[in-house]
Amino acid sequence: MADKPFPAYEGDGAFFVSYAHEDAALVYPEMAWIGEAGFNLWYVALYGLRRPGPQ
Repeated sequence: MADKPFPAYEGDGAFFVSYAHEDAALVYPEMAWIGEAGFNLWYVALYGLRRPGPQ
């Protein structure tokens, strides 16, 4: 499991990020650069909810 890039923001004015726990290694680098760009992110990982894409 990848390390979270930073603690979730707890104030007002944040963008919400929701992702499958299994996708953390893909999502965290994106969250890191968005946070470094000055945006506040509040996020939650969902467990066991990943669904296959359209076929």
